Amino acid sequence: MVGPAEEYLEYLRVQKVSPNTVKSYARALALWWQYLDAFGVAWDAVTLEDFGGFLTWLRTGEDPQVAALTPGQARFGESTVAVRLRAVLSCYEFHRLNGVDVGRDLHRLVHRGGGRYKPMLEHIARRKGRRQTVIRVRQQHPAVPPVLTPRQINRICDACAVWDPAAGEWRGSVRDRLLWALLAETGLRLGEALGLRHRDWHTGRGDSPFIEVVPREHPHGLRVRGGGYRELYISHELDRLYGEYLWQLCDVGADPGGRRSRRLVRLRQPRPRTPVRPLETRQRLRPG
Repeated sequence: MVGPAEEYLEYLRVQKVSPNTVKSYARALALWWQYLDAFGVAWDAVTLEDFGGFLTWLRTGEDPQVAALTPGQARFGESTVAVRLRAVLSCYEFHRLNGVDVGRDLHRLVHRGGGRYKPMLEHIARRKGRRQTVIRVRQQHPAVPPVLTPRQINRICDACAVWDPAAGEWRGSVRDRLLWALLAETGLRLGEALGLRHRDWHTGRGDSPFIEVVPREHPHGLRVRGGGYRELYISHELDRLYGEYLWQLCDVGADPGGRRSRRLVRLRQPRPRTPVRPLETRQRLRPG
């Protein structure tokens, strides 16, 4: 990676930006410098025309000066192109704020909003003006992500484990049922739930049980949303299910009392008592 790009990426790392975001921006900057090298353009002497050519090159892979007779297959979707462009513009804005004379024409000062919505302090922003990116990628409105209904969540939980009144015990994977019930009740991200440790779960002793979401390192790179600490209160039903899971851990020889012991681990081969990977939890969503 060239110097200006690496300086910006190191700034993102120092700011504790998500590693996935840093990787995405690194790929975008690698494409940008590949484009500059291919067409002999200096990174600190680019114009708006060069950025337009970069968008064309991202979409088609062809020379921006060449007009294709028949449109080829797009290399990237428009959402990916927008992300790549955003990363490059952010890099130039970073160097501009550091005193490098680049990217002057990439933004303009506007004194009014373009939409119907007006924020409460719009009159103040209108006086000072706001910086707006000159180059944009028009995207379709993103589709609404699918949401599981309560009935579907119950079916997933029952597919994991059910209580057998005749035998007086749970049948199935209590660990998986605990995970899905926790996600449904608290709204935790999957990575946050898998990153919990036993010391983060505070069982109710006459009061409301709660869990702590604590930012920390994880062997599979899982992170807490926003990198911030928070507490979430849970139901007594979920707390009792956690208690049943603790008994199963003890049966396989795990030590839930260890300060570094993780809450959701493999109970069987291969590699018992090791942290669960996010991909392993999706088998309950597969049809069939």
